[in-house]
Amino acid sequence: MQKDIKEQFDRGRLKLSSWEKISHYWFIGPILVMSWFAWYPEIFDHAVATAFPIGTLLIFALILFFIYRQYSVLKFKQYAIKHTATHFQEAAKATAMELDWHIEVLDESLLRAKRNDLSWSWVGTRITIIRKDDIIFENSIVEPAIGSHPFSFGRNTRNLEYFNSNLIDAVKGENVIHNAELAVKEAEDELENEPEWNLKNIMKRVFIYVIISVMMTVSILALMEQQINPKIKYVPLICIAYIIADISILLKKRKGKKA
Repeated sequence: MQKDIKEQFDRGRLKLSSWEKISHYWFIGPILVMSWFAWYPEIFDHAVATAFPIGTLLIFALILFFIYRQYSVLKFKQYAIKHTATHFQEAAKATAMELDWHIEVLDESLLRAKRNDLSWSWVGTRITIIRKDDIIFENSIVEPAIGSHPFSFGRNTRNLEYFNSNLIDAVKGENVIHNAELAVKEAEDELENEPEWNLKNIMKRVFIYVIISVMMTVSILALMEQQINPKIKYVPLICIAYIIADISILLKKRKGKKA
């Protein structure tokens, strides 16, 4: 473990296995393929190919940009703060509560954690933070995996900002673990007591129910044709199950408020 930490510290970059490197850069391939077909006439049509190959240049520029981007996100950010190993571990535990991290390793010099997300296109983030004396080396990236995408939509930044904030508060003497417990409880209470018919939830339901209506209509028409995969019959059942579940949630919340 210490050897692995020292190697990453000396390189100033996150260490990935061979397979993780492939997973980290894999999406550049589909970009190349899609770009190739987008500029197909320019590449294969002789009349077009004699002109300035702007499309081809854009393809290579795009590829080089993403290679550089993926390479650069492996670099550790660093800053100095006078703290102890206890402060470091308390900040890690508090942040794990607030952001639902799964801590894999936590000792006096290393924090390694994952933050998962159940979205169909999201595999989560990997957090690596190394402590050396009063210097913090930190990195958060999209978990390297085939099927992931390179964008965290602010999650990587949020991972590190929350940890840094908790570390600063721990150094000031605050009980950051207790504060995190209160913050999580407050968020849960706010979610539980959130009105189901506020503007956000109304818009969300309108959007979902429009999609459900389209899916049910298309699947029923397809079944009437009787020349479609019979498994499509499960689509209306899934839609109905969602509607029942949503109504159940509304009734449960209404009952809870009356109680």
